[in-house]
Order: sequence, then C-alpha cells, then structure tokens
Amino acid sequence: MAQRPEFPKVQQEKLARTVFEVFQCPALQLVTSSAMPLYAAGKTTGFVIDSGKELTHLLAIHQGNVAQSTDAFEFGGNDVTDYFMRLLASQGHFLKQADKDVAREIKEKICYVTSNVDDLKDEESALLKEFKLPDGQTIKIGSERFKAPEILFSPTLVGIKQPGIHRVAVDAIESCETEFVKQLFSNVVISGGNMMFEGMAERLRREMQSVTSNKVDVLAPKARDWSAWLGASIVCSLSSSQKSWITKEQYEETGPSVIHSETNQNCGF
Repeated sequence: MAQRPEFPKVQQEKLARTVFEVFQCPALQLVTSSAMPLYAAGKTTGFVIDSGKELTHLLAIHQGNVAQSTDAFEFGGNDVTDYFMRLLASQGHFLKQADKDVAREIKEKICYVTSNVDDLKDEESALLKEFKLPDGQTIKIGSERFKAPEILFSPTLVGIKQPGIHRVAVDAIESCETEFVKQLFSNVVISGGNMMFEGMAERLRREMQSVTSNKVDVLAPKARDWSAWLGASIVCSLSSSQKSWITKEQYEETGPSVIHSETNQNCGF
C-alpha cells in the first residue's frame, strides 16, 4: 500500500490492524507514494515532484533509497482551481463554491502552462475557448487559461509566502549529497493530477535551469496522474521486493508495531 512520506506511525499501525484483522490479508508492504512515479518511469535514481489536489511532495531517491524528503506543503490543485474561479469572476463569470467541480473540470480541459512568464502579455490575445456550463450558459475564457496555473511558479499571486515549485525543487536537490546531485537534476519526474497541465514539463525545466548551473531534464509520463499506482504495481511484482513484505504471522507475533520494522522501510526495488 502506498502512503505519503509523513504518514503518522499511529495511522500506520491502524492500517496494519485493518489489513490483517479486518481483511485477513496474508502480507503487507508499505511504500512511499511519492517514490512510486520514479519506478513507474523505470528509474531508481531521480527527483520526484508529486502534486495532487491538496498537497505537493518533493522526494529525492538514490539507487532506490530516499535521499531527501521535503515536508509536504499544502499547495496543490485546489489552489489552482480557486484562483481560476477568481479570474473568471473578474471577467464577470461568477461560479459559486457549489460549482467548484465545474471550475475544476474547465481547468483540467483547457488550462495550460505558458512556456515563458515573459510571454504572458503576448498571449493575452490567444484564441478564446468556449465552455458550456451545466445550466446551459456558454462562457468564453481567454488568458485565464494560462494565468491560473501560474501560481505554481509564483504563489505570491494568491498571497502565499513561499517560493515557486521550481525554486523549492532546486533547493531540495542541492541540499543532497554532492556526489549524486547531477543525477537528480537529470532525472526529474513529475506526477500527480496537478502536474497534468500542457506545457508543464518544459516550463518547469526552464524555471529550474534558470536558478542552477546543473543541466536539468524533466520527464513527464503521459499517465502521470496514475504514476503512483503504476509504480506500486511494478514494485509489488518484483521478486526482490518480497523481503520487504510483512506477513500475517509476523503481525500476530509482534502486533501492529511490526509495521515499523526495518524490513518494511525499503520503499524501492
């Protein structure tokens, strides 16, 4: 089962009880969800930027082991949707909070990341996109399409005092052991629904490259919104991962605390 990096030990034990006592599963392995996209991409060393609905995790992995994990920051797809709704409202298209799912659907269908923030003014005249609301009303959306995701690189646009995702990523990588920093920069993998915007990989690469002398390469798998599941299925199928499984017999002998054993701490191959 995949868990977020900071998953509390109490919750891990509760999960173990549920798996072994309620569902009577024969064995269990916990893996770090943010590490799985790397394995889905066929790599054992790299840097993962995993951004979902509410949280964003950044994780450095070297030869299958976690080398650096940043604290998750509460910034994700919900924030982009909220800002998108504000932008629409400024153009006279008012959507209530009850219509947030509609705004999210519009965002996912037509929003994109501009290739260069300096090009924003030039893109103001971009072709409008029409979207039909559930009530039958049709609205036209222009520059809001690329302005909404811009907060990922400039959170201050919505009053959040923290660096953009590119700056956080570079700082995290450069805080790792010097010997494999170049490997991490050349193997940046993005995952999660909030990374699905068209143009995200190239813009992220350019922004990261602008603040580091290391060569940056960003991999954006097509199914990156499912990367964690794909990676976990790969790890689960490997014979080398069997040593990390905790069996029901071990659970019955030791109790829920067995979930914290070193055997289960290997998140990789």
